[in-house]
Amino acid sequence: MNETLYEEIKRRILHLEYQPGEPLPMRKLAESLGVSTTPVRETLVRLANERLIEWRPNSTVRVAQVGFKELRDVFELRLLLEEHCGRLAARRVPTEALRAAERLLGRLDGETDLHRVMQIDAELHDIVYDGTQNAMLGSFLRLLRHKVTNLWFLIEPAEKWARIIASEWPTLLAALSERDEERSAQLQRSHVEKFIDELERSLSRVR
Repeated sequence: MNETLYEEIKRRILHLEYQPGEPLPMRKLAESLGVSTTPVRETLVRLANERLIEWRPNSTVRVAQVGFKELRDVFELRLLLEEHCGRLAARRVPTEALRAAERLLGRLDGETDLHRVMQIDAELHDIVYDGTQNAMLGSFLRLLRHKVTNLWFLIEPAEKWARIIASEWPTLLAALSERDEERSAQLQRSHVEKFIDELERSLSRVR
């Protein structure tokens, strides 16, 4: 139950159903989710450890906001670590995990709903992260990805970004299947670079 609760609150944060800076009163949150405050508190502690929420000095809980410097720091780290992740995953990812990724690709094909594309993209990333067989690296990459996931909603048009995501995964999975470490590393880095480019392009339109 607690894992389900954690995934649901995290999803609402990442999909901007709870906005950055928005208060999350524990009692109201528990009522809206049909649970007691105890599992909600436990979940919020976990999300605070992942820096998705913030506990204020007066015990107010708010959705975390990402400042410009933190955003830059996140992307700098992701560019380095995603590249290394691609290299390790090509070397170590189990064949059965690649088969699971191929099945996910079937769900991604033709999908344009941004929420569903985000979910499938996250599951594919998790397969690659777990494929490194380096739990610490995978955990840190998930944390970095979560810090910027809600920026997907700033990219316009959303359908174009969904198509870009869908078009990149077959190539990456092919590189992993071929155990091509350098190609996998380059593609993992490129995946993040495209996200940064699309985000900058979208933000420049509203300046």
